[in-house]
Amino acid sequence: TAIAGALNLINERYLKEQGENLKSHVEINKELMLGMLVGGDTKAFHLTKDLMQEISGQIKMSLQKLDAELLITTSRRTPLAVESLLKEEFLNYRPCKLLVIANEKNIPEAVGGILGLSEIIVISPESISMISEAVNSRKYVLVFNAPRLSRKHRWFLNYFAKNKYIYLVDSYNLAQKIEEIWSNRPKIHTLGDNLLVTEAIKKIL
Repeated sequence: TAIAGALNLINERYLKEQGENLKSHVEINKELMLGMLVGGDTKAFHLTKDLMQEISGQIKMSLQKLDAELLITTSRRTPLAVESLLKEEFLNYRPCKLLVIANEKNIPEAVGGILGLSEIIVISPESISMISEAVNSRKYVLVFNAPRLSRKHRWFLNYFAKNKYIYLVDSYNLAQKIEEIWSNRPKIHTLGDNLLVTEAIKKIL
């Protein structure tokens, strides 16, 4: 049921409100805004500093190539080493307009605002509800691949990728995929009120 809640929370009005709230914290100058939602450790999964180092480099390549800006939030589960890395990479990096470290100073509109203001969302792979919310925001959602996800979780990601709700991308290929999506602007597929999807997700949880 947590997922059904996550699926229903995100609608156009909510995104618009949250986006407006977030705009009071950030100054947006570019046409293309990337959003990055960084989760963290679960029982089985560990978000490593090495992986996030690769992702950060890929994101920076995209920002430069596409003349874009960036909004980032971590979650309360984000490991300290990853938080430190993100601060090192993005705190004084001009195209990064927002870096919220949730364990230090969270703002309530961080996730909703980022989903509302971004055209492309890059997201870590471990949170089904976070990915579902991103998909329901009707944006391009890129989930970066990582090892040591459970079989059920892998099934969920593959299912979403097969149905084109998300793009499941290897970390070293992220910049290229972002560029490709922004050049081609493919159709965005959303969950909407698809009860079958909700049921499928409930089955694997």
